[in-house]
Amino acid sequence: MTTPSKKQKAKKASAPKKRRKITYEQAGVGNQVNEPTVEYTAKVRAIGNSKGVILNNQVLDTAGLKADMDILIQAFNGLITIKQAEKPAVNTDLSTWEKQFKAAIKAGDIPEGDLFEGMQNEFDKTEW
Repeated sequence: MTTPSKKQKAKKASAPKKRRKITYEQAGVGNQVNEPTVEYTAKVRAIGNSKGVILNNQVLDTAGLKADMDILIQAFNGLITIKQAEKPAVNTDLSTWEKQFKAAIKAGDIPEGDLFEGMQNEFDKTEW
């Protein structure tokens, strides 16, 4: 039995490493909603007591997500989805505000005080 020479050992050690495959497809008429336009494989990594996946810039750009953006994460039967969190609509219906204030106070939210405290105008002085 022969032992490998130094050249053979060096040749074996310098074999190229496997690179992860990133594919890009153009979203078009033929693509269905569930066909990805950016796809690659990654590993789930330990981050403290949690787990995480690093998302590359192409995935974030394609999804329309940016750093420090609020996201919604959902998991179901081996599938995890990430999408931009929807901001709650501002309630402009004044008739429900009092009800909402009472519910918030009952839930433990304490109002900071009257925002207009100490502010008066001529109408307030003469008409009230």
